[in-house]
Amino acid sequence: AVAVARLALDEGQPGAGLAALAEAWLTARRVGEPVRRPVLREAFALWSELALVDGTPVAIDRAVHELDRAQDFGRFTDLVLLLRAALAINCSPARAFAEASAIPAFAEPALERWRHTVRAQSARAGPLERERATVEALRPWAMASRDPRDHAAFADWEAWTLYRGGRYVEASDRHLAAAAMESRPAARLTSLLSAASALLEAWLPERALSLATAASAVAAASRLPYLEARAGWVERAALYRLERDAQPDEGFVGAVKAAGVGNLFANVAMTEAAFAWRAGDHETGRALATEAFRRWTTVGRRWAPDMARALALACGAEARPDELELLTNEALVCPVPAA
Repeated sequence: AVAVARLALDEGQPGAGLAALAEAWLTARRVGEPVRRPVLREAFALWSELALVDGTPVAIDRAVHELDRAQDFGRFTDLVLLLRAALAINCSPARAFAEASAIPAFAEPALERWRHTVRAQSARAGPLERERATVEALRPWAMASRDPRDHAAFADWEAWTLYRGGRYVEASDRHLAAAAMESRPAARLTSLLSAASALLEAWLPERALSLATAASAVAAASRLPYLEARAGWVERAALYRLERDAQPDEGFVGAVKAAGVGNLFANVAMTEAAFAWRAGDHETGRALATEAFRRWTTVGRRWAPDMARALALACGAEARPDELELLTNEALVCPVPAA
């Protein structure tokens, strides 16, 4: 089962790998014979990696649940802590950063890379200088590694600091360099979609659309729901900028909401709210913008809720006393380039 799951990971089919491990684990528990701890460690380390690659809360929650059920066979606290930190990124980035930073270094290179990834991703929700410091502190680790995947991961982390600094074309180039170093489909797709996001902000929507469309097909074929949804969002955002679609896609909003990925859902809701506003469907636009506002507010985003609230007001939401003046002042001091 471990060999099958590892092959599935290499081929970009995390769902198939997770299914193989789940079936083997069910059989082992039914038989009731003890499983040697090194074998169990290898299986659950791989299970954790596959769940993180899948990227959906459902897959990560399932991995945590099965690790809890394995306590009679062996405790793997570090794996549980890593998975829970990954889950916390979308609801409490500060907690995710603290929890991932407190986990001792993993012996498994892939999991150590994921531990650093959780730290870098959660730092992205805070001040840019803190994110830069976090990424820079990881440079020695990356440079000392001979694994191209570690270098690719570092390139992606560095690219996001360029993105947040408004250097979008440079960020896209760095993400594309990371994709070229990656051998596994899911990681490569992640880098390509990050490049596409940067191209959107560089006002190069045609290039962003091309990358996202290609990535969407691969994600769908590989059954990677989070990446497929992310590709769909980039496609829709590019189409909005190109003025090629006039109507909101509420079905897409519902599908992404069902996947349970908070920040991505907020992005999708905001984009479709803009489509609705442009089409004159103010009721739909107001509802979607309000959902985005609530989701971003819940996770403590600094500037995004202001943009969502402004769009809701443009769609007819009732302004609170002094709210228009407050949003205007917020817009004037917002440090996000081109916001």
